[in-house]
Amino acid sequence: MGKKKVDDEAIVSAYAQLGSVWKAAKAVNLCGQTVHERLVRIGKIKPANVFTEDEREMLRKEYTEHRNKGKLDSLAQKMGRTKPFLCRQARAMGLTNAKGFKPYAEKAGSNPYAKFHARVRSLRGDPRKCEICGEDNPSKYYDWANITGDYENPDDYKRMCRPCHRKHDKSRPMLAHLRGAAS
Repeated sequence: MGKKKVDDEAIVSAYAQLGSVWKAAKAVNLCGQTVHERLVRIGKIKPANVFTEDEREMLRKEYTEHRNKGKLDSLAQKMGRTKPFLCRQARAMGLTNAKGFKPYAEKAGSNPYAKFHARVRSLRGDPRKCEICGEDNPSKYYDWANITGDYENPDDYKRMCRPCHRKHDKSRPMLAHLRGAAS
């Protein structure tokens, strides 16, 4: 006796409920490849890793806007793709790069200091030694410490070990005032 055949509706239902080809396959007692092929054949999902010219054009037009608003998930859903897949395609098409604009720091409620420090790290790399005490032990933590308070200027930062960074920040009147207000 052979296996009982599973109809397309059962596969579609399992996929809609579970959101994964592999979980749906397990639920209907089939292999993932079979479920994927059947979902592609009936038009419920797109073939894996096949990016059409129309999709490329849509990505060219809409990627930057959605990325800058932090809404790549909605673009991925609109295109029937995953966010990581769209990001890989955008990178391959030259729409983004590792040193580009970081929209995560622009979201409401984000920490502006984190945004500025992330920008310095992206432009100048990770600090690996302290410019104050000379410490360069790879097991220690090092930060980019702002020198004068001009946080937007990436040249206004020095590499410091955590202890030197804390001493530096405690000596700055503006930060001492903020620490007192937070208490």
